[in-house]
Parts: sequence; C-alpha cells; structure tokens
Amino acid sequence: MATYYPLSRITPNLYTSGNQFTVALTGKDYKGYYYSTYDGKYFTGETVSPSALEIIPIDANKKQTLSLGTAKYDSMTNITTKPSPVSYVAVPTPQDYKNGYYQRFFSKRVNGDLSTIQEISQDTFTTLANNVLYNTIQIQWMLTGPLEDKYMSGMLVLGVINRNTKTVTQASRQMQYLDQYLTNPIEYYQK
Repeated sequence: MATYYPLSRITPNLYTSGNQFTVALTGKDYKGYYYSTYDGKYFTGETVSPSALEIIPIDANKKQTLSLGTAKYDSMTNITTKPSPVSYVAVPTPQDYKNGYYQRFFSKRVNGDLSTIQEISQDTFTTLANNVLYNTIQIQWMLTGPLEDKYMSGMLVLGVINRNTKTVTQASRQMQYLDQYLTNPIEYYQK
C-alpha cells in the first residue's frame, strides 16, 4: 500500500511497457500505468490510490557492473561459458582395424553422474583439456585379436574382452561411472 502523496507532489499517468520496473513485494516485472513521487519513488496506477504498490526501477548500471564483474572473474580463472560438449560416435576406420585398436575419448561433468558421460571427438577432448567443469579421459580400445585370454609360449595373452574390461576398470578410477557407461567390451570387435 502506497504512502499518501498530495497530487502536487507526483507526476501522474506515466506508462511502462515492461523491463523497466519490478514490483517491490514480488520482484515481478511491471507493465502498465504508474506515477512517480517528488522523493524518487514509483507506484502502480495512474495516480495516487490506496491499492497502489511500490515499484522499483531496474538498475541498468547494476546489471552492467554484474556482467563486467563476471567477465573479470572468467578472465582471471580461465573459465569461459561455452556450450556443453557435443556427443560423437567414434567409429573405427579400416586403419584402426589393421592396427588392432583405436583411441576413444570421453567427457563427464565434474559434478555429474552417469548421465553426463559422453563419447567425444579428439578435437573436443583437446578443447576441454583446460575446462574445470569437465573431466576427460582417453582410452585405448582393442578391436581385433582373440576374444578370450590365451596362453602362448607359456605366457598369458589377454583377450579383447579382458583387456577392454581392465582398461575401463582402470579408467573408472579417474572418471566415475565409466564402467557403467561402457558395458560391452567387444563393441566394434572384428575377427
């Protein structure tokens, strides 16, 4: 409820189309008629009324200061606001199959769970290297060879299943939930 002001001490019949004032009680944007008082206050309605609510100007200078403050912080901490990394399906090439393996890259939000893990491209991996919001990891994924472990000349040779499973288990120490994301150790396997 507005304080009483004599008509000689107000400027009546002003209008705002929005984004200029917020209602003091609710913080919501105000659009409509308002009046200003001699002491620099603003109220809803065309003129003095017992039902008028105080409205507060949106301070453009304050907004500018906040955005400048954020920019200064971002530059000091090397944090930039960028869109989330784009998921990328890394399909092995014929050369990868000749080599018997290929490199896979993953990212996860630092404070995220399983749902924030995604496979990414090598370029995105490089871009995220200094981003404190993301944890990244690169793994070597076996594509060819025996599926099961075998003894050859008295030595144990790990098969694709065991090797990829161990790789994922070790990588999960650095990126929690990766073992729940990569559940198929023979993904992309070829005889």
